[in-house]
Order: sequence, then C-alpha cells, then structure tokens
Amino acid sequence: KTQTVRANAIIQRVRSYAKQEKPQVQSVNFNQLIHKAVTYLNQTAQRHVKVSLKLPKKEVVVQAEPTDLELSVYNLLKNAADACAEVKKPEITVELTEDSRVELKIFDNAPEIDEETFKNLGTLFKSSKQNGLGLGLAIVKRVAEANGGRLEFQKDEAGRLFVILSLPKFEERN
Repeated sequence: KTQTVRANAIIQRVRSYAKQEKPQVQSVNFNQLIHKAVTYLNQTAQRHVKVSLKLPKKEVVVQAEPTDLELSVYNLLKNAADACAEVKKPEITVELTEDSRVELKIFDNAPEIDEETFKNLGTLFKSSKQNGLGLGLAIVKRVAEANGGRLEFQKDEAGRLFVILSLPKFEERN
C-alpha cells in the first residue's frame, strides 16, 4: 500500500512537470524524509548497503515540494550505493546539519573517482554509469536550486566523492 501511494505521488509530480505547473511547496520534516528515502533504498538495493545516519535529535524543517525532495535524496543515496557496488562492505553515511543553512551530506566508501568523471557530475546527459542517461544529478541540482539551495560535489582526503545538498532553513523562506 505504501509503495502504491508513493508511486501515485511520483506520477502526479510527473504530470505536473508535463503541465508545467508550479510545485506545491510546503514545510517538510527533513529528518523523516531522509528515513523514508533510506527505507526505500533498503527495499530496492541490489545488495545490502550499511547506511549510518547522523541526524539531529531536533526536527529539521525545510520548505520544498516533498516528492521532489524525497526523490532527490533517494537518487543521491542510490548513486552512493551504485558507486560502492564493487566494495566488499559497502557503507554510506548520511549526515544532516543545521546552522545558517540545512546541509545534507552523503559519504560512501567507494573508490576514488577520476577528474573527468568528477568534472562532469551533475551535467545533463553525461553519466559515468554504463546505462545512465545523465539525468538524475542534473534533476537533483535543479530541484535544489528551485528551492533556494544548491548541490555540491567534493572529495575527501582519500579522493573519494561526497555530495552536499544545501537548502535554506525554513525560517529564511518566510
């Protein structure tokens, strides 16, 4: 039943894209949305990936279209899981912080990526995946920007990729 409701929400969002309707922005409990995206990843992943959550105890609220944001977070998690496909013990760490902005950071233990791949991340129609279309990260980037945020890609000391989805705090949008 839950998957049917989720599929219906996605279909309605796609229909609104086609009609070029303005998204229905509302306050969203980001902690709860992250839990939903992780649950869906665990249900759909090809193999088990350990996901560690570092979320504040306090509810973090952002203003966004909930389905767009959930699909964006799921896409980032799925990309991290795919990147770890060849790792013996795949792990993803999801960290949510709230300061002047809300930041979602997703780290994984995938191998280092090359500079060309790093440079093309989020570029429409450019994908490092064999069957990728180069749409996922470009859409996530647009969703972030449509909600006053941004999507950034950085490397850690070991050269491994991590992603930051930054959004304004709820108070800033009022």
